[in-house]
Amino acid sequence: MDIEYLLFLQNLRDALPDFVSKFMMLVSDLDLAACYAIPLVLFWCVSKKSGAFVALSAGFGCALNQLLKTAFCVYRPWIRSEKILPYGNSKLTAGGYSFPSGHSAVAATIYGGVAQQYWKKRALSLCMIFLALLTGFSRNYLGCHTPQDVAAGLCEGAIVIAAIHFLTIWTSKNERRDKWVLLGSVLFALALIFYAEFKSYPKDFVDGILIVDGEKMKPEVYGDCARLIGFVLGWFLERRFVRYNISGGWRKKTFRAIVGFAIVALIYGGFSAILSALGMDKRARRFIVEFCAAFFVMFVGPFAMKHFQKRGNQ
Repeated sequence: MDIEYLLFLQNLRDALPDFVSKFMMLVSDLDLAACYAIPLVLFWCVSKKSGAFVALSAGFGCALNQLLKTAFCVYRPWIRSEKILPYGNSKLTAGGYSFPSGHSAVAATIYGGVAQQYWKKRALSLCMIFLALLTGFSRNYLGCHTPQDVAAGLCEGAIVIAAIHFLTIWTSKNERRDKWVLLGSVLFALALIFYAEFKSYPKDFVDGILIVDGEKMKPEVYGDCARLIGFVLGWFLERRFVRYNISGGWRKKTFRAIVGFAIVALIYGGFSAILSALGMDKRARRFIVEFCAAFFVMFVGPFAMKHFQKRGNQ
């Protein structure tokens, strides 16, 4: 029944103008940029509490999704049925395993995290929930995931948000408890890397070609685990040693966010290219780049702004 649903959407996609599919592709990819952009804007310019909540939700959500993907090893829809023809180059960009949907899980943790933090602002929260659901639907529309992949991803995101909510309440009752959050996060990330590195993956072949190479999943696991460590370590160090205060008018905050976006983009583009040119293994490269980007958002940026605030006061 899930394949029939995807075929229905595929026929609908073929009947509608191409810009609809391109819009769905944009919605689908937007949450990957939002994974850093939204925590940065919130943590630097709006509310440190909300920014930390969304960052921790995104970090744990991405890592948990990798754990589930590597554990279940469910094949993509077009492998299950040759009738499924995903849109554009989705076969190349949506590699690896299918369950649960990573885009749906990330969208649920980020957009859902914002909705949870600003629930009293109903227009904003409902918009965020709609974005999360639309992202999940876009993965079906593009032929990249089955309905159960998307549903599991959205449910995963909701569970992570609930867990982070109780975790923040627990740490707020005793600020020294944050060290246990850091320790647990690092141990979970390292255990996941070890699991993904040494577990056995399915070895199914079609016409002598391996359907899914589990080795290609490993760089994503390393990257998502590094993002988790970077977010949590940065959160911990900022709480303990920086305690940056958000200040300034909207112009300063806008400038601050633009500079932050540029540096994260530079880490992703320039720094990653340098590491690649040096011949670094893709797993190590993904780990370093994702860790640096996350750590910059949660610690390096606030540390630098705190320094500039002191100089301005002097």
